[in-house]
Amino acid sequence: MLGDLYEEGIGTDQDYSKALYWHQKAAEQDDQVAQTNLGRFYRDGHGVNKDVSKALYWYRKAANQGYGPAIHEWSKLKGRKIHPKK
Repeated sequence: MLGDLYEEGIGTDQDYSKALYWHQKAAEQDDQVAQTNLGRFYRDGHGVNKDVSKALYWYRKAANQGYGPAIHEWSKLKGRKIHPKK
């Protein structure tokens, strides 16, 4: 949640670096939403350089846990409609 607050600037100044830090901490603990958020950060270049391979990595981690939004984003980025485990 801290990542979301910093990302949106809710109750604090918007700070992508801090948002990235907190999303990363949660993602490393297998939080599917945080992994998907990291995918979006790398896809869009929020607080980091754009990196499609890192975006795909994080989307795939969440998608492999069955998280629908990550499956959708992974598929869009890869340009195909298959499950990322394949």
